[in-house]
Amino acid sequence: MRFVRLLAILAVAGGCGGPSARESFDRGVQAFQQGDTVRAVKFFKAAVRRDPDFADAWYNLGVCHFTTSGRGQAVEYFRKAVRLKPQKVEHHLALSQALQRMDSTRAATEVLHRALELFPENAEIYFNLGYVYLFRARGDSAIWAYRRCLQMDPNNAEAWYNLAYSMTRPEQRRESLNYLRRAIKLNPGKLEAHYLLAMRLLDEPKLSFREKEEVRNSLRKYIEAGAADKIKQQRIDEKLAKAGLNL
Repeated sequence: MRFVRLLAILAVAGGCGGPSARESFDRGVQAFQQGDTVRAVKFFKAAVRRDPDFADAWYNLGVCHFTTSGRGQAVEYFRKAVRLKPQKVEHHLALSQALQRMDSTRAATEVLHRALELFPENAEIYFNLGYVYLFRARGDSAIWAYRRCLQMDPNNAEAWYNLAYSMTRPEQRRESLNYLRRAIKLNPGKLEAHYLLAMRLLDEPKLSFREKEEVRNSLRKYIEAGAADKIKQQRIDEKLAKAGLNL
């Protein structure tokens, strides 16, 4: 499970106050892209000194601190970015992700719901909201969020997988199988979907010939890719034995 996007710096800024701030911003981007986060921070701090309302520079400072485990400071920088430029969805997503990583899941949820007031049809916000709800063990809310995401982004394989993953009750199992198949059709290389599809099929009391072949094909793909650790391999072997199947 993951957020819809990994945090990345903004390489092109908008709304900065002057050429000196933009020059510092550009040099910060270059340093970050070269792997020198320390120098990048120096330049982004210079940019906000020259223009305290430079929202994208505050955002990039947050990304730099997030990638170096300074997540408390990252939250403060992302808050500044949201306050200065609330019309940029990246700022809201970054703030929610930083809060989530700090186990402030309730605060992350609140940030995303406020973002929905500005961007009511944004699939990424719903995707991230589903992730946070899952982390808070609110499966039904996660299902709602992923369904909303998929209404706007029906080709999102990760969302189909996460929707299926959220459906843990026995009466939801058959429905979840169809969503896992959809995820695999959109992204045949999504190994987690192959594994979960096979495991949930093996929990069924009776399998058709086609479903048995699905189990074999998905597990072969998963195992041959080296994705099965010792514990998962043991679980696979036990379920196959119980179902009377082999690969």
